[in-house]
Amino acid sequence: PFSARGRLGNSKARLELEGIELDLAGNRAQLNGHVNRAEKYAGSEVDIQFDIISLAALGQMFGQNDLPDEPLKLHSVLQPKGKGLAFKVTDGNLGEIQLELEGDIDDLDKPLAVDARFDVGLPSIRFLEFMSPDLALPDLPFSASGQLVNEQAQTRFSGVKIGLGRGTATIEGNIGYDESLDLVIQAQIPDASRLAEMTGLALPAELFSLKTHLQGNFGELDFQDLDTRLGQGEVHGHLQVGLGDVKRIAGRLDSSRLDLSWWVPEEEPTQETTDKPKSEWVFDETPVKDISDLGVEIDLTLALAQVDLGNTILADVELGVLLGSKHLELNPFSMRGTTGGEISGTVLIDQREAAPSLDLNLQASDLR
Repeated sequence: PFSARGRLGNSKARLELEGIELDLAGNRAQLNGHVNRAEKYAGSEVDIQFDIISLAALGQMFGQNDLPDEPLKLHSVLQPKGKGLAFKVTDGNLGEIQLELEGDIDDLDKPLAVDARFDVGLPSIRFLEFMSPDLALPDLPFSASGQLVNEQAQTRFSGVKIGLGRGTATIEGNIGYDESLDLVIQAQIPDASRLAEMTGLALPAELFSLKTHLQGNFGELDFQDLDTRLGQGEVHGHLQVGLGDVKRIAGRLDSSRLDLSWWVPEEEPTQETTDKPKSEWVFDETPVKDISDLGVEIDLTLALAQVDLGNTILADVELGVLLGSKHLELNPFSMRGTTGGEISGTVLIDQREAAPSLDLNLQASDLR
């Protein structure tokens, strides 16, 4: 069932909306205001209010099946402003979701030029999964508040705070209209295991913290003064990440103690399996991957004073990793055991010539 009432005035110069009320199966909308057709809608103002019984049910009427099954109430005002747009959400909530937003975009051709104050609260960040179905988000409450300040050629983050469960993060700095980044980020999560679903890693239930000065742009990220801690382990240094078709990772990371015991999979008891027909091949029939199939290039140096692998502890680990589209080189490659034994040398796998080559030069003593 559908009903509509109100006053609609239309002319070449102006569209008038007065007391317009729409009702579609109990979902209501109210519109008031006017739209000036001249000078790119300058001087227009539209006041919109929604009262939706179920966003999921309404979406299904129009072929959208991934929206949350929650009521939606929203009161917003939109007003074109020169080349841009002023907006205000004075009462926005979707079930337990709260939304307060006010600001303007100076130029719609430059969407990063934003002046805005915002305060958003979600009972679970999983409410955003409909925007990116391939991303597994944890079932944790989410909040974001702060201010964006439009300055010459950039937007400044002022007092931006983000909450995820009991985790918190602050962001200060600038994003340029050219998508350049200059941000200082600090984050802390009391229980890293709550992020296992999103990261795909069985992270331990330990405190995780991150501090870094992020520069670059949306395609080339430069993490300077990087300092991360997980439980008793810590890593600091400088990391550059390229997000093109071929991912690129470069930099240097140092650590006085790195605990990777949580990363080593537990041995599962072997189970008897039925005999399979004997293969005609000596080796596994899985196709061999080429180095270029990895889709990543690495130029990374690691200097780790102590590494805990769960079943053993390594000391004085130095590892240089150079991975190109046709070669992999480990140089330097050295480590020793805390109870004795050491190994060092170089490793090169090279596919740049017609015949691939493997070059090993390893020295070991008292190896255990």
